[in-house]
Amino acid sequence: MDDFVVAAVVVGSGLATVSQLLGVCTVRARVSALRLATPEDTEQIAERKPSSQPADLRAFLCCFRYICCITCFSPVSDSYFERLTNMHRHATENNTSLGLVLFSSWLALTRCEERGGDCDPIARFGTVVAYTHLGCRLLHLLFYAIAIRQPYRALAFIASNISLGLLLRVTVMALTS
Repeated sequence: MDDFVVAAVVVGSGLATVSQLLGVCTVRARVSALRLATPEDTEQIAERKPSSQPADLRAFLCCFRYICCITCFSPVSDSYFERLTNMHRHATENNTSLGLVLFSSWLALTRCEERGGDCDPIARFGTVVAYTHLGCRLLHLLFYAIAIRQPYRALAFIASNISLGLLLRVTVMALTS
């Protein structure tokens, strides 16, 4: 296996792990910091049919109880676990496909450079967008942790999704250049 493939796997796995941990922390902050029963929070905790969940979210929920036990100092009660699980059913923060997008973007940029293309501006822009996305996710987590209400939470979340869209565009640009 050449160095490029090893580096690609390490970078992609690392970014997916960071994204996943931010998602777990954000949902835990949503449950613990937002104890006020508002209609918005009630809707977010409502049950969603498993068939409408993306495959990576279903896989994540299968092992979610074990992740909760690892990240908690005390045992997780069933009611608390159910509340977290229901919250996760609505959360996009734990979508592991983000790691695959970041990985594919990095892979495309590296391949573009290997082909001798002028990818420098694309590579710089892709790097900035990837870190902007993770920064917005972190800001979203902090807003939940200190119980800041809308619209600030939504603005950080929307900014992270816009940067994810830009990252997809950068990937396409790198693959077609």
